Amino acid sequence: MGVKDMDLETRKKRIIDLSHDELINLGFLGDEASVQVKRIVESVKASPAHLGNITCFMVECVKDQFPVPVRRHSQHGIPSSSRIPTPPDPPARSETLSRDASDAHEIVPPHLISKFERKFYYYGISSDPPELLYRSDLDTNKFYIPPPGARFSKLSRKIPNGVFDSPLNAVWDVVAPQIIASMKNNGVRWSALTTVRFTTVYRDDEASIGPVVIWIAVRPGTMDAQVLRDFTPNIMRILSNANVNEEGAVVVEWYEGEVTKLSGSPSLMPMVHRMNPRFGLNHPFNAALGIPVARQTDNKGEVEQEGTIAFLFKEVKTRDGAPSSRVLAVTNKHVVFDSESERETQYRFDGTNQVRMLVCGGRQYERAVNDLMDAVIKGARQVSLLEEDIEGLRAKEGTADEDSRSLGRVIMALKELEEHNAVRQTLVAEATTEWKDPNDRVFGVVDYGPEISAGPDGYTLDVATVDVDPAKLEHFESNIVDLGDQFDAIELESLFWPVDVEQCSEPIPANMRFPVLSASPRRLVVSPNSEDTNGEPLYVLAKWGSTTHLTLGRYSGMDAYVCDAFGVESREVAVYNYSSTTTKAGRTSGLGDFAGYGDSGALIFTGHREAFAMLHSGIISGESGTTHVTFGTPVWCIVEEILKEYPHANFFGMTHR
Repeated sequence: MGVKDMDLETRKKRIIDLSHDELINLGFLGDEASVQVKRIVESVKASPAHLGNITCFMVECVKDQFPVPVRRHSQHGIPSSSRIPTPPDPPARSETLSRDASDAHEIVPPHLISKFERKFYYYGISSDPPELLYRSDLDTNKFYIPPPGARFSKLSRKIPNGVFDSPLNAVWDVVAPQIIASMKNNGVRWSALTTVRFTTVYRDDEASIGPVVIWIAVRPGTMDAQVLRDFTPNIMRILSNANVNEEGAVVVEWYEGEVTKLSGSPSLMPMVHRMNPRFGLNHPFNAALGIPVARQTDNKGEVEQEGTIAFLFKEVKTRDGAPSSRVLAVTNKHVVFDSESERETQYRFDGTNQVRMLVCGGRQYERAVNDLMDAVIKGARQVSLLEEDIEGLRAKEGTADEDSRSLGRVIMALKELEEHNAVRQTLVAEATTEWKDPNDRVFGVVDYGPEISAGPDGYTLDVATVDVDPAKLEHFESNIVDLGDQFDAIELESLFWPVDVEQCSEPIPANMRFPVLSASPRRLVVSPNSEDTNGEPLYVLAKWGSTTHLTLGRYSGMDAYVCDAFGVESREVAVYNYSSTTTKAGRTSGLGDFAGYGDSGALIFTGHREAFAMLHSGIISGESGTTHVTFGTPVWCIVEEILKEYPHANFFGMTHR
């Protein structure tokens, strides 16, 4: 029996109320109980006054996470647990390469770069970065390669930065189309054209900033390095004609990459204060931005397209001027419609063939419940550890080592943890009963979706609206991002503004409820007044997505140009990963890949409480499917499209101009 199979009555039973035989039958004691489970049960029996609230549900969660080893099961002829242990991580790329270092330094045609440089040139920009194909400064800017036989455990790493206030910024909207035309005329199968400046952090932790890079992705398996080398002078001539490439100020770099869409009836819960035990755990089911959604399907074998809600608006009046109380949510159309024919045609609500959207698709729901159960497991184990700590401190009473202050604090921490554990159990019960049935998770029905295309300004129009079930919005207030518990307010401010060049006019709220007050206006150039610790101009963006949750990234400074697999070209907002390093608190969450599958539709916002863009795709690299650049459509462009269909729309106080 697993926790999901345990009936509600058994879940609620307290460990102290069960007999020894009942505990054995449940697998909490005896030869078939794991060490971790026994430890908790024995602690409860030894200290019922402090641990009396530990329930069967909490211990069953621990039992699920720590099953009895297979070798012990096999001794008694009992089947092993259905939970499969996570396999060990594959060896790091540096380890894999070091085992075959004999050819790591060689240049083997048709390559123009050694195996080592190809693999590690972009080390640090994501957890699994792409390989370098060719770069125009190959002869003048040598990449450090350890000599054969040397150990190279510490590699130089790169941090991608946006490009601001360079000569290229002023002419990019002229130069970029010329580069694209030249690539098309010469048969270069390109997929993305972006600009970036890399900070390189060397093995001694010294850092340097590189030149402006025109960073081009080509379709995997379509181009070899020699062809790209021979074509690169065409780009250099375009730059020279625009007077922006004096003394090697701009470099061209090539890699393989494909732009990929990142999609993957109780009321929504209210947002809670950061001191509430539910904080950081009820996000998939609460009324903050970043609601995970998926199209409901009757075909159990069909793979759901999972995505995220960007923001909501009130219709106020219909197109005919009649009063309307409808509230609609905005996401990507490719999240709603999977087939190419549906994506390429306009959709309006069809009462006879409704398209229903769920809060959490099947995979999203499983992840959410597993996260809640992990919190319960952690809480149960922490209670046991605190009780042991209390016993140790009490044993020192009356001696020279007595520490009454610490004892009092640990007792207070235990009481607080017991309260948190009780709330977490209630939250799991709600998630596994009220939200389990997909019909109870219906968020609304799709109302409108224009064909996916490049709009009048060239930006991707990939948008759909969902008429939200009013019952789901009992606790909805306005377009507010619940920033969760990955960081506190001070940590977030230091990430948005690493160097205090520009004081934040509106600090991050201490309760972590971040209101989106306006849409960033249309502008061709952003000149940030902030900088990173290396002195580079920095414009930090953030997003809450249903898969990767809260992440931060670096705005590229100039629009990217993209060509999809069907030859459709568009321009995009581009965001690079923030960093692969940890914060001072030792946390890495939020500083890895900016987005992943299931984050399509997420709102990208600024530290100044502005809605900046709606996320829709990224370039995936490596077997693990990591992203090193993410694309989105400016929110002002999305708002303009919405107002065409809903001319009286009110965005819950989110202003736009």
